[in-house]
Amino acid sequence: TTRATACSPRYHPEGEVLEWPSQSPDLNPIENLWKELKTAVHKCSPSNLTELKLFCKEEWENISVSRCAKLIETYPK
Repeated sequence: TTRATACSPRYHPEGEVLEWPSQSPDLNPIENLWKELKTAVHKCSPSNLTELKLFCKEEWENISVSRCAKLIETYPK
């Protein structure tokens, strides 16, 4: 891991930048969401940056609270 990666910021949905080490163990559950988001957006086949942003936002909003809770519940402690 490079120093830049280790200190890369995470982004809050409201646009705030959150400082968080990239290898922080409590980020692991979200990796599953990133994969699901990437897959869902890929299926939409955006043809430009505007569509990509729109599809990302729409798919992110489709992620349920129960899905997030399930990922957290199954995360090994």
